[in-house]
Amino acid sequence: MSTNPMSSTKHTVEFRLSEGTLDHKYILAWLDICVHFVDYAQKIKLSEVLCQEPGTIKTLEELFLLLKIKNENTIKVFNKRYKKFK
Repeated sequence: MSTNPMSSTKHTVEFRLSEGTLDHKYILAWLDICVHFVDYAQKIKLSEVLCQEPGTIKTLEELFLLLKIKNENTIKVFNKRYKKFK
């Protein structure tokens, strides 16, 4: 995912393609996190985003709380990926 709130008057969130997979649990987790990001982006004010210090969110657990992600599969999949690429 990439964001650039200063790039234009139209503020966007860009979701990059995930790697190809047939793993339905991974696909559902990817969709779940994308939906939660969009939901969060629709609710937050741009001024709140710009005032946050970079690195405010330090753990996946903090991100899950911020985005209100409660799906156990999503949490498990992204924790596993974090450990793999850490």
